[in-house]
Amino acid sequence: MREVACDFCGGESTSAVLELQDLLLGLPGAFSLVECNTCGLLFLNPRPGPEELQAHYPDHYHPFTDDIEDHPSPFVRFVRRYGLVRRCRAALQGQEGGRLLDVGCSTGLFLNEMRRQGEWDVYGVEPVASAAAFAREHFGLEVFQGTLPESAYPDAFFDVVTLWDVLEHVSSPSTYLREIHRVLKPGGRLVIKVPDPECWEADLLGPFWIGYDAPRHLFGFPRSVLDHQLRDRGFKVETVQCLAGGFFTLTTSLGFWLDAHGAERLGQLLRAGAHSPMVRVSTAPAFALLRQLGLGSSLTYFARKNTNRGER
Repeated sequence: MREVACDFCGGESTSAVLELQDLLLGLPGAFSLVECNTCGLLFLNPRPGPEELQAHYPDHYHPFTDDIEDHPSPFVRFVRRYGLVRRCRAALQGQEGGRLLDVGCSTGLFLNEMRRQGEWDVYGVEPVASAAAFAREHFGLEVFQGTLPESAYPDAFFDVVTLWDVLEHVSSPSTYLREIHRVLKPGGRLVIKVPDPECWEADLLGPFWIGYDAPRHLFGFPRSVLDHQLRDRGFKVETVQCLAGGFFTLTTSLGFWLDAHGAERLGQLLRAGAHSPMVRVSTAPAFALLRQLGLGSSLTYFARKNTNRGER
């Protein structure tokens, strides 16, 4: 663990926000979430180092999922494919082809689905060796195993860059935004999905909100903070939407809250429901309505690389 300054503005003056634990995996440790007093970025300080974080990313960590078709349940296959198709539609926005980079592509499910949607030449970056190997071997995808700054793609190479629940995990979001700006073509599209620390669930559940997910989530991005950073770093923010999220986040978070308040059995049942296809399908209309009302647990930012200097 080491003390760090704000990644966005370099400020060292912070205010304590919450004390967090690894609720998802139940591993030991306490982690302090602070807010930068200059720009408002949320981040863990002191921060665990790469070796400390390795234990919090085991091979069974839920984003490292296998191929959809390998799952025995037709309900699970339907729910997971529906979520992938929605992501693809968001990334496409009427565009029929080009080069797309998915940063933090995990096992390649999104990239594999994108290849079915049009004339897309897809690339991935994934730091976890086992996930990157699965994407290459199972789907035949071109995936760089490592970080985005290490990948060294050419300037102005991609038409679209996506980060689905990734920016909060990286050690330096500012470095990633700078590198994305470099590899995107002028007018190229950037899609970033992150948990919303200003959502009603975070306000209600505090340290039990899984959107904080310490210590894997090193950062939290209030909307005004990330919007400002994108504009300052050469992007034009076109829209911010509640595109996805809500069901798993809310049910899992409530389960942890119940655990801490003496209702462990009920908490276990609620978390089990978070993985139930039938429960998910039956509650889908309610969560779709919440998203339409802007009450989801995450935000998806749609931006474009400025074509002219000084454009905002």
